[in-house]
Amino acid sequence: MKMKFYDALQMDPAILKRQIAACDTKQEKMYYWAAMAARSVLIVAFAIVFISLLSSVFGADNTPLAMALFCIMLGIRFVNFEYCTKDSLLTLAAALAILVLAPSAAAVLPPLFLIPLHFVCFFSLLYITTQRPEMGNGGLYSFAYIYLTGNPVVGEALIRRGLLALAGYLLCGAILFVKHRHQHKTIRFHHVIQKFDLSKPVCLWQLRMALGVSLVLTAGQVFGVERFM
Repeated sequence: MKMKFYDALQMDPAILKRQIAACDTKQEKMYYWAAMAARSVLIVAFAIVFISLLSSVFGADNTPLAMALFCIMLGIRFVNFEYCTKDSLLTLAAALAILVLAPSAAAVLPPLFLIPLHFVCFFSLLYITTQRPEMGNGGLYSFAYIYLTGNPVVGEALIRRGLLALAGYLLCGAILFVKHRHQHKTIRFHHVIQKFDLSKPVCLWQLRMALGVSLVLTAGQVFGVERFM
């Protein structure tokens, strides 16, 4: 039975491609190809409106955070942090605080402090948001951190960036609550902390990723490399 067009728009492209491969008629294939094309156009159109609106309110210098928030908003609909809602909301707040404060701190600190700053902030961001890298949060929050580090702000722009992060938190937090409030009810954040083990591939990946990124970001800033992302 062919699904409704609206339902098809909600599907992941990989699932839509499997639907297309399983279709028996050319008409059905065109139906799902049309859904995939419409989905792409709608996402791009919404991204333009969403990012442009936030940039007009909070300033063009905060467009990078608006872009990161758009990606987080799309991702958080499907991927949570895999612990209870209360702790997940606190985690989201902590992640956004790191994304706002760490790049601005790195822009004013002496080079000697850049490696430990980036390592601690980046590892913390990965550890609190990414228990299963294959679900996409690792790439999402890594992109946001690196992109914002290349576009720091200070002074009044930093205050506006903080307000933008607050607006993003309210929006993404509401989506997280609505979509995931019934999941992982018994898992607390301290359970995740207790599971840290260097024998686990995911923990080793988080440490290696944090070390590698901190070295690259520090080198880029020290040598003045533009767009070192």
